[in-house]
Amino acid sequence: MKLQKNMNQTMIKKIFVIILIVELLLLGSAFSQAPNWVNDFENGTLNIPGMYHGINFAEYSEQLDYDVMNTAKKRAMDDLCYQLSVMIQSDFKEKISQKGDFDQNEITSALFITSHLVLSGVTEKDKWDDKRNHRFWILIVIDKSSADQQVQENQFMQQVLTQLTQKQNEIYAGMETIKEILQSQMQKQNDKLGQLFDMFQSFDGLFKSSDQKIQNKYSSLHNDLQQIRKDWSSFSNDYQLVQQAQSNKLDQVIAQNQKMVQLFQNVMTTVNNDYLLTLMNEDVQQDKQNKDFKIRIESERGPGAVYYESEPIQFYVYANQDCYIKVTYLASMTDNQIKGVQLFPNMFEPNNYVKKGQRFIVGQSKKLIILPPFGVDIVTVVASRKPFPLKNAKTTSVEKQMHSPQDVLAYRGIGFASDNQTQFNFNPLGNQKQSIEQMASNTCVIVTQKR
Repeated sequence: MKLQKNMNQTMIKKIFVIILIVELLLLGSAFSQAPNWVNDFENGTLNIPGMYHGINFAEYSEQLDYDVMNTAKKRAMDDLCYQLSVMIQSDFKEKISQKGDFDQNEITSALFITSHLVLSGVTEKDKWDDKRNHRFWILIVIDKSSADQQVQENQFMQQVLTQLTQKQNEIYAGMETIKEILQSQMQKQNDKLGQLFDMFQSFDGLFKSSDQKIQNKYSSLHNDLQQIRKDWSSFSNDYQLVQQAQSNKLDQVIAQNQKMVQLFQNVMTTVNNDYLLTLMNEDVQQDKQNKDFKIRIESERGPGAVYYESEPIQFYVYANQDCYIKVTYLASMTDNQIKGVQLFPNMFEPNNYVKKGQRFIVGQSKKLIILPPFGVDIVTVVASRKPFPLKNAKTTSVEKQMHSPQDVLAYRGIGFASDNQTQFNFNPLGNQKQSIEQMASNTCVIVTQKR
């Protein structure tokens, strides 16, 4: 009887664990992670070889319905046609000027409207329902060679001239739609600019107080950001004049917008290809999403400090909430490869619980020392209010060689343990936003050298 009772208790526990797993899985799937094309679009780095693309979204309050999906698709089509019309403007303006004396803004609108009317072969490539933010996203594409051929045909040119000579109401409506597209792009660029400035505010402190090696590596990017800051002010002023109908230089604003888009793309490409900047950019996003949960890490000698072979090293961690932490050390091997080591917790320091407002020291055991390879090394911390499912983390150090910044984001990623320490790792990738628990992250650098 006692044996039967124990078996029943064991079975109940197993059923409870299974139910818990299913519930957590359902919770995770309810807030599915953004696909790469959405992330790349928001970073300004999306490129689909051989295709023109249009991306947009529509918001909904409670339930996704046909009208919302249709609105998102229309906006995506507007985006595609706008991008295409901008690309062909220079070629067509010269041809159209030979047919009559037309206003430049009206030509811009006519090209946009005609792209809508004439293009065929546009297909839906993907869609995503962002249930967390109540946004329905859609990605549409058209083959570049097909689109280029269609705009060169006589039918396209004739339709442009028809719009200019007979469809003034549509021309004005097209100009208003272009202004709305510019407004949307301005907002997106402004948000991205704010994120970049937040990142570079941290970066500036590191840049100015660090070793010359770090300054040399990032001086070009530092200058690019200053140029964006300067150009953005001028662009914003010109755009506001157009929006207020105090200027008819819509085509000039479009050209300025394309310049800003290119500048942002250049900077974001650099950020996404750099290990340190990718982590710092992710840190800023985490700070923005979780404003009440902050973590900070620095070496005992401050940002960008120099350490020599065999020297012991300690890191100070500060948190504004009680939390559990994981520290990863990323040692430079080459420009394209980096070695990651889970620095903490470890067999000498297994306790990774940090109390809010107190300085926590990683390396109290004096067992952390500087070893090759030498260079600009990155130390990054992630924190959670719940324990990490760190299998064997308290007895071994896990090393991995990585070939891209995305590998690093995955390596420092977070999963969560249940209250009874059953391990559930629903979110192994750091670049995917956690849907179960808030997290915080922070990054610092040191320079290591041979004696």
